[in-house]
Amino acid sequence: MENRWSERAPMQLNVLMHYSPLGIINGVSKNVSSNGMFVDTGRIILISDEQISLHFRYPDQLEGNIYTVDAHIIHTSTKGAGLKFLKFQFDATELQVNYNVS
Repeated sequence: MENRWSERAPMQLNVLMHYSPLGIINGVSKNVSSNGMFVDTGRIILISDEQISLHFRYPDQLEGNIYTVDAHIIHTSTKGAGLKFLKFQFDATELQVNYNVS
């Protein structure tokens, strides 16, 4: 049974993650909602119930704003990690309107 706060949509974003045990790691989002995202972390398996900081740009931005979001690691697997945003430091409405994420 899935417990989701909002619908997710497929979206690939290059994500830099600041994860205290390891420092900075790279990942790629697989899906995003206004409340969280799933990130492919490659061979790195994160630990559930930890906090992480995410840094990314919207898909069509080569320059400009880098968005920072603090998140809680909800679940992990060999495919990546499900993250719930703790607070938004970017405009969730813009994400919903411009990238069809609800």
